Amino acid sequence: MSIRHFKSRIRKLVASRRGAAATEFALLLPAMLTMLLGTVQVGLLMFSYNTMVSAARDTTRAMAVCSVTDTTTATNQALSELPPWITGWTITPVIGNPDVSTTISVPPINAMLISWIPITFNPMTVSINMVKEPLALGGAPC
Repeated sequence: MSIRHFKSRIRKLVASRRGAAATEFALLLPAMLTMLLGTVQVGLLMFSYNTMVSAARDTTRAMAVCSVTDTTTATNQALSELPPWITGWTITPVIGNPDVSTTISVPPINAMLISWIPITFNPMTVSINMVKEPLALGGAPC
């Protein structure tokens, strides 16, 4: 084969657009997957935080109206409202007089879908405080 033949083959390969779309897709795929998984990750963290707020609010409300009178029952009630696939919850109900409060905390690495990404920041913490409600008609305090 002659050099002229090789030059013409090289010109044809350089001028050819076959496979350009596949190459561009291969270059953009990691960026697109990173954005997709990042969006899912942030959504899961927001869902976990909203669930924590709801569980803490419901538990504190139950303690404020005296339907829950001990910390073990309050902890179990809060735990029953939290997502079961997330572990490492720290639940601290406080029944005082006249205030009641519930604090729920979880390390964010436990709430992540992809936990091998080394993202470190403070635990997600929710704290709800309420005042015990006075009982109607002069009933005895709980």
